[in-house]
Amino acid sequence: MRVRCTHTWIPANERCGIGQPRQGLLFRSTDRFFIPFSIVWGGFAIVWESTVVSWLWRGTGGAESGMILTVFALFGMILVAIGVYFMIGRFFIDAWWRRHTYYAVTDHRILIIWRLFSPRMTSVGLFYLPDVCLRKHGDGTGTIILEAQPRGWLAKTQRDGRDRWFPAGAPPDSMFDHITDAGEVFRVICEARAALVTPAFTKLGGV
Repeated sequence: MRVRCTHTWIPANERCGIGQPRQGLLFRSTDRFFIPFSIVWGGFAIVWESTVVSWLWRGTGGAESGMILTVFALFGMILVAIGVYFMIGRFFIDAWWRRHTYYAVTDHRILIIWRLFSPRMTSVGLFYLPDVCLRKHGDGTGTIILEAQPRGWLAKTQRDGRDRWFPAGAPPDSMFDHITDAGEVFRVICEARAALVTPAFTKLGGV
């Protein structure tokens, strides 16, 4: 993460580091499940669609059956589209999302900034940060998770006053995803948090 403070959302008097997630196509640990699942789903969808289209082409079953087969063909197109997304599309969407994502650590807070169609920012105060976890990956990058992790397949978080469901592991706006020098960034976060929390507890103990 490079040290600079040029973003309009970051006060000039705050020291900060700004960086991005790893760029390009990325395989995650969850792909051990999703890749086989997407192959099975895509294969089933392609067989379904090709079979229905071949029956339509041959005019099997007359006009009434033709209407039913047309509905099945439209349904099969949806299945194929979902399969293409799981097999290919999600990798490019993930890469596009990470390309427009920025992370920042200042003296007082952590910022996650998305510069998509309209810029959006999530700010987490270091003093109120409940938990920090570092996960290292085989490619040399690491993910810093900014809150305690729930158990199970699905979990719920509340953002902008609304409940949102996500695959258990981390909400996308509560982590630094696959960053380089993750260990150093983790140390900076912990030291900055300690610099804020320790004096507060010292004063509280002296009262």
